[in-house]
Amino acid sequence: MTDNKKKESFYLSCFSEAVKRFPDKKALFFKEKSYTYAELDALTDRLAALLLKEGAGRGEIVPVLVPRSEYMTITALGILKTGAAYEPLDISHPGKRIRAMAEEAGASLVIVSKDYMGLISDTLNDKPVRKILMEDIEKLPAADGPGSYDIAQDDVFVILYTSGSTGVPKGIMLTQHNISVLLSWYLSYYEVDENCRMGEHPSFVFDLAILESLLPLASGASVHIIPEEIRTDLLELGRFFDENKITHVTMTTQLGRQFALNVKCSSLRHLTVGGEALVSVKPPEGYTLHNGYGPAECTAFVTMFPVLEDYPEKVPLGNP
Repeated sequence: MTDNKKKESFYLSCFSEAVKRFPDKKALFFKEKSYTYAELDALTDRLAALLLKEGAGRGEIVPVLVPRSEYMTITALGILKTGAAYEPLDISHPGKRIRAMAEEAGASLVIVSKDYMGLISDTLNDKPVRKILMEDIEKLPAADGPGSYDIAQDDVFVILYTSGSTGVPKGIMLTQHNISVLLSWYLSYYEVDENCRMGEHPSFVFDLAILESLLPLASGASVHIIPEEIRTDLLELGRFFDENKITHVTMTTQLGRQFALNVKCSSLRHLTVGGEALVSVKPPEGYTLHNGYGPAECTAFVTMFPVLEDYPEKVPLGNP
C-alpha cells in the first residue's frame, strides 16, 4: 500500500495551529506596524498566491533583498507557504556578491525593495528575472490560501551563506527536517508559549535570525523586530526590551556579554549569545544567560550552556 496522505511542513502546520488558536493576538511588530496572527496569515497567503503564479513552488529558491523590517518575517513566511525555500540577502553586500548568490541558487524570481533594485540585475544565469517589490505586498488582492503541497523532510527550508572568512562564501542548505528538529528543541528548552515576546536582534542573513523571526510564530508568541538604529546601543536596547516586555533575545557574544554586565532588564527571561568564545562574565540578575555554539551548517546550535556562575576564564560550551 502507498500512503497518499499529503505531507506538510512541520513548521507551517504549527504556525497554522497558532493562527487558529490566537487569530486576534498580535504576532509581529516593527516600529508603528503590527499584525495579528490572522492578519499575518492572510497577508502571507496573498504573497504566496502571487509567488505561485510567478513560478515559485517546491524545489525553487526565492532570494529576498529587503531592509530590516517586518518584511523579513513576511517574505520568508510567504515563500515557505509555496513549498519553496527563501534565501535572505544582505543589503550591505556589493551587487556582484548578491548577484553571485542569487545565481548560485538558480533563482528566476526575487523579492526586493525598490530602494535596492539596482543591486539585482534584470537577468540571472542569462535568463530574465522577475521582481516582486516589497512595497507592493500590502496591496496584493485577497487569496483563498496558497494551496496544499507535498513537502518532504529533505526539501530545503532556507539557504544561508558563510562569512567567507576561509575564502569564498559557501551556501548552506537547511532542510525542513533541520528546522523541525530545531523548532522542537527551541520550544522546549526556552519554554516558549503564547505569553512570550521575542526580540529579533540577529541580522536577517544570520542563522540565528530564524529563532526569533519565524520560530516563535509556531507557538502563539510575538516577534518584535529590533530597529537597526538601536541594535548596538545597549541602553536603548534595554529600554526597548522593557517597553515591549521582551522575554527572549539572542545576540552576538560580545554585545550580549556587555548587555548582561551593564544593563538591567525587568522583563527578560532568557538572553542567548553565540558566534565566538564567551569569556568570564558574572551571571545577570533576573534572567538566564545562555552560551550557545554551533556552525550554521548544523542549524544554529549544537551545544548550549546556561551560565549560572562566574567562570575565571572561558565559559564552557555545555552539552549537545
